[in-house]
Amino acid sequence: MHNDPIEENLPWITPWFTKADPVGLKLNEYEKAILAKMAAGWHSTNKIALFDSLGESFGRKLVGNVMDKIVAANIRPEWEAVGKAQPANTIDDLIRLLWEPLPSQGFELSVEKTSSGVQIHCTHCPHADLGKSINGSEWLYHLVCSGDPHAAAGFNPAIGFKRTQTLMEGYPCCNHFYYLKENSNDQGKSH
Repeated sequence: MHNDPIEENLPWITPWFTKADPVGLKLNEYEKAILAKMAAGWHSTNKIALFDSLGESFGRKLVGNVMDKIVAANIRPEWEAVGKAQPANTIDDLIRLLWEPLPSQGFELSVEKTSSGVQIHCTHCPHADLGKSINGSEWLYHLVCSGDPHAAAGFNPAIGFKRTQTLMEGYPCCNHFYYLKENSNDQGKSH
């Protein structure tokens, strides 16, 4: 739909949600029905109205879970390919590729290296602003924020991810923390 703020601001997710039955995704019958209705209505209606309607029919939690599964099924292999294409896939490489470009896109963040990992505090996020402006923060959390741990795991399975709060949920910042998992000798490949 033209002038849909989600398609305008998050264009990469459209292909993820317009396939009624993505290959390799294990969905039960209710989840398949949700995805089919989401795919059918993706271009013809306001996304928030679509998600709200699905939430009324199937339950908001189940609709959110379907979104999370779709996002994970797409983000993880995308970041796996990014990691494999890099000369190295350390935490520093992930930060360089994922976070360093974001300030030029309106994000405000700080990066602090600690002895146990890398702490990122994001205090301004255009995606969170969008969520507020369209009264859709709940849904944008599933569409955007739920993919964060899967990006890290795809880039390098030895990289762990923790977060206890997001701007999308109304907190003053997102607190992303990346670390090497215990018993992991794979700190990232170097070619």
